[in-house]
Amino acid sequence: MHEKRLDIQGLRGWAVTSVVLFHFFPDYFPNGYIGVDMFFVISGFLMSMILRRTKDLNFESLCIFYYRRTKRIMPLYYLAINCILVSLFLLLPTSFRETNIQSSGRAILLITNIKKVDPAQSYSKMLSNAEDLFTHTWSLCVEMQWYLLVPIIFLGQRFMTRWEKTFFISIATCSIVYYFVVNDMSSFYSVFARIWQFSCGIIAHIAHPGKKIGETTCHKGSTLIEPEDCIAKKQILAWDDVRSMTSLCIFSLAVLLPFLPIQLPADCVRIYVTGFSALLIVSGNYHQTFLLLNSISIYVGNISYALYLFHWPVYVIVKHYSAELPHALLLGLLFSITLAAAAYHFFETYYLTWPAYVVWPVLILLGVSCAVFVLQPQNVEEQNFPSGSVDYTKINPLDAAWNMSGFHLFV
Repeated sequence: MHEKRLDIQGLRGWAVTSVVLFHFFPDYFPNGYIGVDMFFVISGFLMSMILRRTKDLNFESLCIFYYRRTKRIMPLYYLAINCILVSLFLLLPTSFRETNIQSSGRAILLITNIKKVDPAQSYSKMLSNAEDLFTHTWSLCVEMQWYLLVPIIFLGQRFMTRWEKTFFISIATCSIVYYFVVNDMSSFYSVFARIWQFSCGIIAHIAHPGKKIGETTCHKGSTLIEPEDCIAKKQILAWDDVRSMTSLCIFSLAVLLPFLPIQLPADCVRIYVTGFSALLIVSGNYHQTFLLLNSISIYVGNISYALYLFHWPVYVIVKHYSAELPHALLLGLLFSITLAAAAYHFFETYYLTWPAYVVWPVLILLGVSCAVFVLQPQNVEEQNFPSGSVDYTKINPLDAAWNMSGFHLFV
């Protein structure tokens, strides 16, 4: 059994904070989008932790894996889609509906990230327009597609047990080459162009030692300790300060860069933060910084999934109605946090404990509810009203002679 790494939960908190601040205040946090890349590294680490300790990757173990991933992600995901669709019909004008009904269908099917090459569909363009309530679901679709692929990757690795690190480094190399070769939209949205980031998390787990450096059986004051053991212990204690400073430096390089107010080249930032995030996860086994272990970072990490799901729709609504009002975006941010906390405490923490015979009916109910919203008529043509151009030859010419002078005949 692996002990839970609270520092990783804290890293989640910093990652989602950078993304949310980027969406609400892009002028002040132009690099915050890179928090999503931190999530990919964390996901790679956690999937490696799960699959490497699975003795046999057979049909049964794969079914258990896919069920647990579905249980973890989908109930809150479909609940959020339902809430977003309700807000679409109740709070936004009808001009928003066509785009969002189409994008909601793609979000339900987990294919938001599969797009044709179209400048209007680029991430930066969709952020600036802020009309699509499901823009942010692309990364969750990448995650779910990764979950489909990762057991297959580990099955392939089982045939190369002596070359484990080489295998995943090769996978990462192929993916990053693909990232730079394909067009910009594919390099951003495609799961294959992101596998190198997940692989960095896997490599971080492989490099994760079983025993923390610094552990020793020496005890201060024991008369049985040999002199060389005492010297070794003093050396270990002396290195504690070095490891502490090293951990702090790695944290600064990995986590604080997305909060810089100066926009940096996207590819450079992505590679840089991905590498240092993996290094931070590895270094956490030796020394964990308070900046990741404090209660605020960990709590934000706990609600990070709900916060990511709900913050963007709140931003779109606030921007549409009151973006120019003082503090409107700040209030929208606070409301997003409140909504995420409520979803976490009153739904997420409960459904994670439910047995399968409860999870599946709830998930099906939420999915059907989403489908009902998406499939209902949205325009006059779907409600059997005539559409298209008017055939003026069928108009009675006498109708043209009528004018307001004859209105008194009807009064």
